[in-house]
Amino acid sequence: MREITNGEGANVCIEAVGVPATYTTAIEAAAFAGRVVYIGYAKSDILFNTSLFVKKELTICGSRNAQFEFRSVVQILEDKTIDANQLITKIYPMEQAGEALKDWSENPSEFIKILIDVKNG
Repeated sequence: MREITNGEGANVCIEAVGVPATYTTAIEAAAFAGRVVYIGYAKSDILFNTSLFVKKELTICGSRNAQFEFRSVVQILEDKTIDANQLITKIYPMEQAGEALKDWSENPSEFIKILIDVKNG
């Protein structure tokens, strides 16, 4: 993350896994004055270096994940009711993840979904 952002960190970090390591990594990876959004539910207590909250002037918030809608979407994908490939606007190799975010930031209405290919890159 530091390499992709030239050492600045990410403006927004979204944690959607719900494990202590990703909870703390989101705080560490966030840029100064960045935002951290927690979606995943941690099943155990998590220790934070709270000085980073203040030093980085972070905005930290939670967001309910839509479990009922999520199950419906998974079912649609499993049933192949729609061709999920039509939802992917563009695929970027991992080394172009920064470019993908820049392209999306500059032209958000031109994208439905961006896929970062971590295997071929």
